[in-house]
Formats: sequence, structure tokens, C-alpha cells
Amino acid sequence: MTSVFTPHPTHFTMFTDLSFDSQWRTSWPYDSNAKDPAYRHEPVDLRNEPDRVYELPEVERAPGLAPFLQLLNGKSSIFRTLACNYREGCGEKLGHGVGSYVYLAFKENASCQHCDPYVIVFGRLSQILHETFPGIDFETAVSASMERFDIYGTEAGWTMCLDVHVFRPDLDEARKDWISLLDVIGRHLVRMKLQKLNGRNLF
Repeated sequence: MTSVFTPHPTHFTMFTDLSFDSQWRTSWPYDSNAKDPAYRHEPVDLRNEPDRVYELPEVERAPGLAPFLQLLNGKSSIFRTLACNYREGCGEKLGHGVGSYVYLAFKENASCQHCDPYVIVFGRLSQILHETFPGIDFETAVSASMERFDIYGTEAGWTMCLDVHVFRPDLDEARKDWISLLDVIGRHLVRMKLQKLNGRNLF
């Protein structure tokens, strides 16, 4: 596991973390038979059908996910999304938490065969986040997990599960700051372009 941690002058922190899990495997299309009906839906290919983002139950619960997903699946993006989730909670120490995860893959299968590009993606994202939020007044965490994935049962390479959490004393503030954080992340990721270097896709 590789971690980058930047302490804040107060008790608040921006935390970014990258990990690898070669044992876990994500599949697309995924099983839509979730136990909770609120999470049950058929997989949607947002690169080819971007307007269907509003059919996702996650977007119904958190409309702020829609612009993020549309941006990452847009024509100018080198990514596609495979799955997402949204959750809220409350703890004694950190207050109200708002979180989401999105599974990212490169739109071209050939670019998913190696971990290197994902490592560079998250490394540069971490740097941007620490530079953009040097004096945050809320606890926040952005983590990424590298996992294997299949497409229609065929090995497709690697995907990156990007997990974003924001904690605030007030739930509405947590939601607002979560949306702001997604906006920074999305605008940074969509600017990335792949270049060939020694036969491998790097940036």
C-alpha cells in the first residue's frame, strides 16, 4: 500500500491513499440483483448513453453525482465509469459523513492492461488535491483501490475504485463540500491525455 499524508495546521486533514487488491475482481455488466431495491438496476453504459445517468438510483439520492459521471464519460475524457455508489452517515468523532465511490477504467481496453497509468493518475490527483485544499476546514479523504475487472466474463485488465469522503458537523455542509471536491477531481481527470512511451500508455 502506498499512502500520501499531509498534516494540517489544525486538527483537520486531507488524506489520500492508494492500494492494490489483486484478489478482488469487478465485473461489467455487474449483477443487478441487489438485496435492497433502492440499489437494484441494470448496468448503464454512460459513454454511449450519457443521458441515462438520471436513471441511476445513486443519482436519484445524490444529484451531485450526475455532472461527475457525465464528465468522466464525456467525449473528451480518456475514462469510462463501470459502477458507483453514494452513502451518508454520522459518527461521534467526525460528524456527518458524505461519501461515494466510482469505478474508473480507461475507455480503451488496451490502456487497462497495466497499473502504471492508474498510479500516475492518482499520484497527480493527490498532488492537485493537496495544492488546491491547503487550508481545508473539514476532514476529507480520497482513496483509490486498484482491482482486476472483467467485461462480459473476459479479463479486461485493471480498474481503479475512487472513493471520496467528506465529514462536517452539518450534513448540508458535508454534501456541499463533497460536490465541490468531486468538481475539482472531475475537472482534473478530464484534462488528462494518454501518450505513448516505450510502447506503454503513460501521461
